[in-house]
Amino acid sequence: MGASKATRGGALQRANQRTLSDLESLEPRILCAHTLIIGHRGNSGIAPENTLASLNQAFLLGADVVEADIHVSADGIPVLMHDSAVDRTTDGSGIVAELTVEQLKLLDAGSWKSASYTGELVPTVTEALEAAAGRGPVYLDLKVDGLGGSIQAILADLKLPDTAVWASANTIELVTDIREHLPNTPILWWGTIPKKPNEQYFQSMHELGVTGFDLRWGEFSRGFARSARAAGMFFSTYTLNSPRELRAALRLDLDAIETDFPGLLADIIAARSGSVRAQLASGLLDIQGDALDNNIRIERGSTADSLRVTGMHGTRINGQSLGQEFSGVRDLRITLDKGDDTVRLIELTWNGEFELDTGHGDDFVALEAVQFSGTHHWINSGKGSDWFESRQSAVDSLLIDGGSGRDHATRLPLASLVDIESVWWRAA
Repeated sequence: MGASKATRGGALQRANQRTLSDLESLEPRILCAHTLIIGHRGNSGIAPENTLASLNQAFLLGADVVEADIHVSADGIPVLMHDSAVDRTTDGSGIVAELTVEQLKLLDAGSWKSASYTGELVPTVTEALEAAAGRGPVYLDLKVDGLGGSIQAILADLKLPDTAVWASANTIELVTDIREHLPNTPILWWGTIPKKPNEQYFQSMHELGVTGFDLRWGEFSRGFARSARAAGMFFSTYTLNSPRELRAALRLDLDAIETDFPGLLADIIAARSGSVRAQLASGLLDIQGDALDNNIRIERGSTADSLRVTGMHGTRINGQSLGQEFSGVRDLRITLDKGDDTVRLIELTWNGEFELDTGHGDDFVALEAVQFSGTHHWINSGKGSDWFESRQSAVDSLLIDGGSGRDHATRLPLASLVDIESVWWRAA
């Protein structure tokens, strides 16, 4: 195997000539492998909002994250409810803060939407997090200030990490409270933004503890979204429900889209997803993608010399929707084409050759619990603005040729480039 677009030596020489500027590690950061689907109040276009039925449906239909609104009962228990009163979404009446959990549990929170949901209850945050565990984060829209400590206690009782929840905020006080109690929870800002932001604005938001933005569709400019993402901030928009709006948002290449119909968005994303061909010959696993968006996950198989390749968000492997396992793999080569591609390498111990060419497009490469030994490990990302991420990985030598465009690397063990935590560079 050899570098297909540039020699390793030439790429390394260009890499060393790049101008680098240190940035603080962007923690906490949301690992974004594609445009994430956020189910707004669950699958609320179909099911009763902020119920376990709505949450479960959203995850089953393809949501990566489920948003939920949070109020507090009279006895101090955080519950899922958008309005301050229960009248609109239950068969009862009264203010949430004046009713105990026992009283709230007597209400029917489903029949207002459809008779088929009769008997749905008002869930507590604890119940919602139990239902979501292992499926995706619950994105908390906190309607009451000062809940950071309560959420921290719930997560501790459930033995869940801070990252099991996201939080939205529109005031400095809310950000401060969340960050004090939940240091690793992503916080998305939906408050006032400047018309013409500069680098100092995004730096100040990062220092405040904000991870990114979640702004109403139509109330931000494309320039603001581009600048935020260029500054390493996550960017999401809400609440889009028509196919026309969803496709328009996808064309902006945002990190996430919030919708009442997560299944509809999942179908639209799947229609954009490509097909990958994987073949094993003489110990070389050769993976080739098409010109659409290829999202693939590669992880350790059932034996030491096997790899499992799985398509994500509609990407098919050899025409199949299920993952495929290959035994007797010594070397790995991945060649993708146009499109915004994602490659996740997970729990691999690798001493063979590794080459990844993501082609043109805005691509995402993640190494999670990967051990690379040896020297022939090479990534070429071509044109586009690309992300490289490493979690709990160790690499003897890794050469990244970022191609043209602004690329971002965070926590990569870049032995062949530089020895710093997080770098920005503009490729030659």
